[in-house]
Amino acid sequence: MDKVFIIFVGGYILLSLILVPFQYRYVEQMEKMRKENEKKGKSQGEMMEDMGFEEQVLHANAQGNMYSFSPIFWQRLFIR
Repeated sequence: MDKVFIIFVGGYILLSLILVPFQYRYVEQMEKMRKENEKKGKSQGEMMEDMGFEEQVLHANAQGNMYSFSPIFWQRLFIR
């Protein structure tokens, strides 16, 4: 039982370390888009409507994936 737990936790940590750089770039890009749209006077809803289908799907997947979101959330929280 301990071996299975260690493998599960090790896999989660390894997957998180691999995905964090990609997620961090995504968060930075969304922050940049938010600032640009604030200058233009657009709301978040209008920003989402202006996104292409592919960008909307990527955004939904990134927001809805609780396994990959946790590490980047904590990293972004501490970097600010």
